[in-house]
Formats: sequence, C-alpha cells, structure tokens
Amino acid sequence: MKIAHAILVLVFFSVACSATYITLTTTTETEKTAMGGSTWVNVSIINKGDEPAYDVVLSLVVPEGFEANEIPVGALEPEKPYVGQFIVKLPETRVGSYHLVMVTHYKDVNGYPFSTLAPVMINYRVHTSSKLYGSMETLNVSKGAKSLKLTVRNFDEKPHQVNAKLFLPDELTVDVKEKQIQLNAHEEKPVSFEVSNFGALPNSNYAVFASLEYDDELHYSALASGLIRVVESADDTNEDWLTSPVFLGLGMMLLLLVAIFVYLKFVKR
Repeated sequence: MKIAHAILVLVFFSVACSATYITLTTTTETEKTAMGGSTWVNVSIINKGDEPAYDVVLSLVVPEGFEANEIPVGALEPEKPYVGQFIVKLPETRVGSYHLVMVTHYKDVNGYPFSTLAPVMINYRVHTSSKLYGSMETLNVSKGAKSLKLTVRNFDEKPHQVNAKLFLPDELTVDVKEKQIQLNAHEEKPVSFEVSNFGALPNSNYAVFASLEYDDELHYSALASGLIRVVESADDTNEDWLTSPVFLGLGMMLLLLVAIFVYLKFVKR
C-alpha cells in the first residue's frame, strides 16, 4: 500500500507541474463622447500567467475612414501591468456609435504567435442605442472550414439593412468577413460564416465578435460575442476530457492499484 501511495503523489505532481502558460487580461476606457476629429482609447494589459509574453503589440481594427496608431509593448512579464493609449482619428462620418476591436498580438518563449480580441465602442458626438441583438453559438474547429452561425434579431418597429462584420484572431480565417442582412420589423435571421483554423493550437479557446451596424439618420452598432474551440478532431465535443492529463493519470493509478490487489491476493499467498 505504501508503493501505491508514493505513485499517487508522483502522478498528481507530474500533472500539476506539466506546463507554464500566458493569460493576458485587457481593460479599455474611451472618451464618453468624441466631439472633435479625434478621440482616445486608454488600455491596460496584465499577464496573469506564469511565463512572459514576448513581442506584444496592440492594434485597433477600425471602420473604414478611421485611423489609429499601434502600441508596441515588447515583453510583458507576469503580474506587471502595462498602460498605453490609442489616438483614433475620426473622419467626417455619420454621427452615432461605432464598434472597434482591439487585437493583442504576442509570442510565447518558443516564438509561436498568438492573438486575442477585445471590443471597444466609440461614440461620435452622440451615443445611440441599437435595436438589434445578436448571438453566436460555440463552434469546434480542427481542420477544414466549419460554419459559425450568427443569429440576428430586430426589435425595432421598422426594417433595417444590417452590415454584419466578423472579427477573428490571426489564427483563424473566414471566407467572407462582411455580409448584408435585410431585417423586417421584429424579424430574426441566421447568417453563417465559414471559419477555418490557420494555425491555432489544439485545446485553445478564442473569443470572437461580430458587429451589427445600420444607419437611420444616426449610426447604430450592436455587438455579438461567441467562442471558438480548437480541437484535435472536428467531432470532439465533451469527449476530449478522456485524453486530458488528469484523466490519464487517474487511469494509470487505477490500473496500478488493481495490479497490486491481484498480486497481494493471488500471487503472494
């Protein structure tokens, strides 16, 4: 029984100490209402992991006609926050609310590139409240293209011509990132985007966003969020826990205990 106890400790020790990781948390703050030809976006980023993130660069994906600078951060050590600022140049455009997306690009110690997304809203002269609501299902991808379903609801009393734009991290690609949707009053419609894995590692999870924009004297924008899971096989759902290190470790421990029981009961008589 002492042998089994010692191996149990070794199994859990090896699982607990198997890997290091990077977890980046970002916070953004914008000017309440942009009245002039430019506005600012303050950003704070911290690495909650236990290894540094290298070559960190922050950028904004902006609507057509907008301009924004990049923020080179460099290496980001664990638990050491970085604070920076974007300056966004605004064109002579329709008054209203616009959604932007901040992309954090970084590399691990092996030089492998990663990216994460975070939404940002800018109010140009006034804040507008959209009558649209969007939702996305969780999607598993491995190799090849899979359909990401976006459902859009119009809660308004009148129809709207909606521009739906999908935002993805660098590791994922889409066939067509923008699609037009004609929604009648109180109508719901689905729209699909064909998403492919372009270099995301298995067991990675990515937050993705879609902006839903329309004009009605003012400009209106809503945001839908979803999750894409990168798996070994496109058919993997909740079964991937079977190959997790913890499950394999417990399985090995159980087989060992059975072997010890058989030895003590039948062999050592």
